[in-house]
Amino acid sequence: MNLRILLLLLSSCMQMPVGHAKELPPILDYYPGCDYQVIGLLEEKGVVSMAQIQDYVDREYEQDLAKILTKLQSSAAELGADALVITDLTKSTRVKDRELSEVNKDIVFSYSAEAIRLCKNENKNLRRASSYDAQGGKGHTLKLSQIKTEFDMSLVIRQKPALQSLIDEQEINSAQFNTKPKLQNKNILLSGSIYGISLGATRQHVLETFGYPSAEFKLFKGIESLLYGRRHWLHFKQDKLISVEFTDQILSYDALNLIEANEEFDQFEWQIEQGIKVNSSIENIRDAFKNRPTTASGNLLTITQKNVQLSLVFDTEYDPFTKETKKYLVAFTLAYSDNKKTNAELSNTSLVGIDDIIKAAQSGQQPTMDTLTEKLPEPIGRIFSDQHSYYDIFDNHLMLKYRNKKMAELNMREDIFKKSRIKSPKGPWKLSDYLYQGAVAETFKPYFEHDFTIMLGKANMRFPHMQIRFYMDGDDEYAGLYAIDLIF
Repeated sequence: MNLRILLLLLSSCMQMPVGHAKELPPILDYYPGCDYQVIGLLEEKGVVSMAQIQDYVDREYEQDLAKILTKLQSSAAELGADALVITDLTKSTRVKDRELSEVNKDIVFSYSAEAIRLCKNENKNLRRASSYDAQGGKGHTLKLSQIKTEFDMSLVIRQKPALQSLIDEQEINSAQFNTKPKLQNKNILLSGSIYGISLGATRQHVLETFGYPSAEFKLFKGIESLLYGRRHWLHFKQDKLISVEFTDQILSYDALNLIEANEEFDQFEWQIEQGIKVNSSIENIRDAFKNRPTTASGNLLTITQKNVQLSLVFDTEYDPFTKETKKYLVAFTLAYSDNKKTNAELSNTSLVGIDDIIKAAQSGQQPTMDTLTEKLPEPIGRIFSDQHSYYDIFDNHLMLKYRNKKMAELNMREDIFKKSRIKSPKGPWKLSDYLYQGAVAETFKPYFEHDFTIMLGKANMRFPHMQIRFYMDGDDEYAGLYAIDLIF
């Protein structure tokens, strides 16, 4: 960094009154006892030093951990959240120098969290303990299925209408897209009805009733899917609604975070017959449907009525004081009895011409995208950001963002889909011979003449006609690349 700029930054920091610092949203060790709103799904990574011989190792560990948690809180603050709850933590080992025996490895911590908006009125007796405490440590043993993410990233490619349906390729005008009808009810009936729409309804009837969806997909063979909000999946076969899923187990947290929260579908206000709703215990549900045929398997309870099945999905919570494991309702599927839930299998998309695009940008020229776009297959998913832009999804790693009829971004991600339902080839994504998932900073820095600096896990390279944004799992030369954007 330029020394003069650094001195100015330091001077500004010293002159800033401490009392004016904006307080970051707190990390809660519980879920509020009310219908709180999840406004963002977050993920942050960072390196935690595991040096064993240093006297200050404990202090350094705490400082590294605090930095990651502060990044989480800052991301939540950017969304306007009141608080956040850590929901998951994964750890991986990164070897720094195999020839050193004293300080030879780091641990990469990857935290997931929900950014939430608190309720005006809360019943503290209904609070549920979270899996992790405010310091990022393991709290109560609780497995959750509602979690994570944070990225918004950006190429100028082929022209298309501002918005166009992936399913029927019809243009979507702004008025149609912005019309969001208010649902008359949030009831789910075993007769095969959800929110006033019955199984067997046409796609057009659903659009007229629910408005335009947040995303469209062609993931499953012979199935077209509409996604409302972040969890309501409506699946159609031959233009007939065959099933509705309330789940966050299809899209990854990165992809979920691209979808704007929908008040009508993301408030967890749905209610099944007999007063059953989200977080109802399995004991209460068994009692409510004791006169209906039910089958249980693992964390799934299926209730059948004629040709309709309602499958209820439960999560578990372990109470360390009573030493009891409780099950509570978190998701459901309403479908015809003969409908079989299937998994999707994806193949990787081969990208051609990326090296030429980067070289052209580095020389100050406007890159051409013809070689790249001519080889792309049809997208398998489309997420609508607003009335002017959308993301096209091609496989488990590649997304292209269109804005105002032009391609604006190329994004590579670790995972766009959850592995539980969507199968894809194993192995990391690859953008070029030197830019790929897991590439270490010191190996690709020589390809860029400009100063390459990582700060808080991110680095930016700007050229006259393109920007490259790197997402790293640390801040040093050993940091690994896990996501990247080409922005034009």
